[in-house]
Amino acid sequence: MAQTTNKFQIIQKVSAEDTVLIHPETEAEVVKYDGKTAGITADNVQGAIDEVYEQVKGITGGGIVTGVKGDKETAYRKGNVNLTPANIGAEPSGAVSTHNSSGTAHTDIRTAVTNAQNKANSAYALAEGRAKAVSFDTVAAMTTALKAAAKSDYKVGDNIFIKALDTPDYWVSKVLDNNTGTYGYFEISALESQKVDLTSYQQKTDGSLTTTSKTIVGAIGEVKTTADAAKNQSNTNTTEISNIKNGSTKVGAASKADSATSATTATTATSAGKWSTARTIGVTVGSGVKKDGSTAISGTGSQSVDGSANKTVSVNLGDSGVTAGTYSAVQVNAKGIAVAGGQMIEIGTSGQDTPSASLATGGLFFKVV
Repeated sequence: MAQTTNKFQIIQKVSAEDTVLIHPETEAEVVKYDGKTAGITADNVQGAIDEVYEQVKGITGGGIVTGVKGDKETAYRKGNVNLTPANIGAEPSGAVSTHNSSGTAHTDIRTAVTNAQNKANSAYALAEGRAKAVSFDTVAAMTTALKAAAKSDYKVGDNIFIKALDTPDYWVSKVLDNNTGTYGYFEISALESQKVDLTSYQQKTDGSLTTTSKTIVGAIGEVKTTADAAKNQSNTNTTEISNIKNGSTKVGAASKADSATSATTATTATSAGKWSTARTIGVTVGSGVKKDGSTAISGTGSQSVDGSANKTVSVNLGDSGVTAGTYSAVQVNAKGIAVAGGQMIEIGTSGQDTPSASLATGGLFFKVV
């Protein structure tokens, strides 16, 4: 298959009447270039490349750099030039390291750092001596944990709380040298404060209670009995309402409807299987308007119904105005109906200056140049 190479201008269609030239041509001579920042005088890519080439040729030929010198030198040198720290006014090698390691240099900074370290060490020592508190579910759990703990894990004064009721809480009273005690490295003593017993409060009489029983325990039991009765009644009501809704339980005069012979007077009707007069049911479907807004896209259908059988209403949707075909872009209305279509790319023919009507808005037209 033969291949043809063409040059194109790329033009974008932005509306039915307007276009934008995105890319002029494909040859470097006509591609515009602004060389103000680079200091290039050419106004196109080809000219800029040629101008850069001439500059590179001058550099490689030795015609630009004529000599090199350091800031502290008075004369320019040529050839293989070696710049030393002294040539440019820099510190000799090792001078900075020698200065930083000097015991007399930066004495103010050294003193400030030492003072800060001493204060930090003092704060750490104070914090390390503070007592802490831990808790365990049972005395057995506490014993196991203490025997497995390191000597530094607890200090004298640390509190140990037990969650179990009727059990005292403890504190660390001594730290041993060896892990030989009942609690490893530690001896513990019971705290003097005991847990609060609220048994007497539960039996206390309170005349402000609106229950028959005036004790806390009795009032709670009475409220529980009332709540259980209310729950049982609620469950019964829920079941009865459900039975009424599903028809298994009939209420009041509604049960008489089982023998009614008329839907209006309940005296003369003999059958509810068919309407005495047939009715026509119509359906209209609106799917928006066409792109130009001239006419609506709609569909209609109807069916005669007398109640004796199921009926289906067929609806034929009106045309949207888009010619049948294949499109790379479509426009749809709020109902999802295609009201316009077009192509996103159009390759022009020789002598064609503008895109055809089939190019969609936003599409690209390649003009042959």
